[in-house]
Amino acid sequence: MDIDKIKIQILSQDAFLGTILAGTKIIEDKTIETAATNGRRIFYNPDFFKDLTMEEQAGVFAHEAAHIAMMHPYRARAMNAFPGLWNVAADYVVNDAIANYKRGIKLPPAGLMMPDKYRGRCTEVIYLDMLKDAESMTEFVKKLIEDAEKQGKNCIQISAKDLLDPEDKDENGNPLPNINGIPTEIIEKLQSAMMMVGGDGFGNGGDNVSRLVDKLIRPVLNWRQLLRKYCNEFKTDDYSWKLPSRRSSEYYLPSLCAETEPWMHRVNVYIDVSGSISDKEIASFLSELKQMFSDLHLEEMTIQSFSIGLAAKAVFKQPEKIKDYKPESAGGTEIDSVMEDIENNRALFNIIFTDGCFNDRSVKNCRANLFWIIYGNNDYKPKKGKCAYVDPYQLTEI
Repeated sequence: MDIDKIKIQILSQDAFLGTILAGTKIIEDKTIETAATNGRRIFYNPDFFKDLTMEEQAGVFAHEAAHIAMMHPYRARAMNAFPGLWNVAADYVVNDAIANYKRGIKLPPAGLMMPDKYRGRCTEVIYLDMLKDAESMTEFVKKLIEDAEKQGKNCIQISAKDLLDPEDKDENGNPLPNINGIPTEIIEKLQSAMMMVGGDGFGNGGDNVSRLVDKLIRPVLNWRQLLRKYCNEFKTDDYSWKLPSRRSSEYYLPSLCAETEPWMHRVNVYIDVSGSISDKEIASFLSELKQMFSDLHLEEMTIQSFSIGLAAKAVFKQPEKIKDYKPESAGGTEIDSVMEDIENNRALFNIIFTDGCFNDRSVKNCRANLFWIIYGNNDYKPKKGKCAYVDPYQLTEI
């Protein structure tokens, strides 16, 4: 097999993935079942490739290059993810991205294709959703591979073994310079590849390469900092100015805020339980709400879960009890009941924790202060309010 010829072929078909491959060392290794990458280098078994056509060989290497572009080995480590299941989630994303990129690369005629329910979602969200449903991760991945083999799908995309532990040292054992855990050489390689296609971001949803690189090289705030930053906009002094009665004085006098605007001491919270938001994320969210309650000196916080409608309202007057809130789930999602409740129950501001998968026609008419935390759906842009995106462990602001 002529590796250089395959690199040239891919480069002629796809400038982005071709540029990635041109700068990646490819190593023959018969201990590898098919082909694999550790994020810096690609390894392949020549025995596997000898029965593939030239086009299929190119498709396999393009698949590995896409894993490098999306930094999947390094993101797996950051998640401390179960390797086999992470590999399945990553293969869903890679194959879908290549299939929709439309620049000439053709995948082998088999493999893991993205289920519709995961389209547009990042690898982390897909992984967590599958993790939630699988009783035994080892058995889950084993059955997935066995089912594919029965259908004759003997290709790299179905092996669920093509992601290796990431490299932090070079061939001489020297530590690699990095930005947020990703070697700078990889980031520079990705930037060069994006320049070759005019800045076009390979990938989709939360795994769009230009968005991933942008998050790495720009300082970002985590979700707690973003929420606190938003809350600080509403912090006021204990006193505000109001016009007194004409009979008592001709001057403005200070008065306690609570005397005139009691709603300013309440925050409404709405948690979407219809999608892929994990229990871990909800617990983390509730912990931050507890701290926010104290920081803003609130007198009351209401929390409601929603799906096809609103669950019963939980009213908290003590922050310590917020962590014990248990969301109720019913499947499906609609936001109209949330908007109606916000209009009827005025508050300092309203927080909506959701995956954004709903018809949002009613949002544009809302007159209240809204802060959205969008989980695993970077394509959704609320019609009103401020917004942050979860992917799912870090939020960025728009």
